[in-house]
Amino acid sequence: MTARHGGFSTACERQACDECSDLRDGHGLRVFALAGFSVGGLNCWENWMPLARCALYAQGIDVHVACWPGNVRNTADITRFIAR
Repeated sequence: MTARHGGFSTACERQACDECSDLRDGHGLRVFALAGFSVGGLNCWENWMPLARCALYAQGIDVHVACWPGNVRNTADITRFIAR
């Protein structure tokens, strides 16, 4: 993720910022080869964005790293959306 994002903006900043609009539709997100797997990930609220996840799936992602300061309920909910 640091290869894609120089730094992380807040959710509100990204929704309002045209320079960050690529994150809404997944444009520019990449997966990386690591030990025979394709690895990629999203940060915090980005995991709830279907087009961002779809952009990673379209690149054949094997391992999705979903990072956020969550709680058990949110983790259980988002896992159902991320798993395919």
